[in-house]
Amino acid sequence: VDDTRETAPSLPKAFVTKVDVRSQDTDPQNEGACLTIHDFTGELDFLSKRDNVPVHLSTTRNIGGVDVSYMFRGYTQGAVAKRRYGPGKDYPDKNWKEITVPCIGEWRRLNDALSPKRFDYFERGENKPWKVTKLVKSLLLSAGYPDSMIDVPDLSTRLFNTQQQQAILPVGEKVVSVATRLLSEYFGAWLLFDENAGTRGMWRMLQ
Repeated sequence: VDDTRETAPSLPKAFVTKVDVRSQDTDPQNEGACLTIHDFTGELDFLSKRDNVPVHLSTTRNIGGVDVSYMFRGYTQGAVAKRRYGPGKDYPDKNWKEITVPCIGEWRRLNDALSPKRFDYFERGENKPWKVTKLVKSLLLSAGYPDSMIDVPDLSTRLFNTQQQQAILPVGEKVVSVATRLLSEYFGAWLLFDENAGTRGMWRMLQ
């Protein structure tokens, strides 16, 4: 028997109805996003119960879907679920909710990073102050980012200090505060997270 009937498409468990993305401009702290999601079956209830769930927003720029562009990479922060009353039978489920999901950018992770060791003005093993950009890269590495996620050039400018034992960053202090201050004071530069660089995004120094 030649059965040409088409199979009915499966109904979605969740559907994103709205996406807002806020640019970081020259300050990655400004970057953010907000999603509105209809959770028809209640399987995304965890979004309103815990924060820092990784979020990647991407789009494709051709029909084949191969050329992917990331619009945002970050983490959920303070999602709120609003009950939507379904029929309570097959679909939508009685747990149907509309979830508003604010998100914060990659800055969230970097801002939480604390220095695991003391950084002095003089580079260990060298009889001279750190190169500023080399120190910034070392700080980002200490924050848990691999070399493949850091794009900071090796420039010759060194720290302006002759006090060999003075600490630029003690143990347990925030890495980001020192890294951003050094780039600003020495080069008029800032850190920006490029979602589309490499395979997982990349911190870049921009002037």
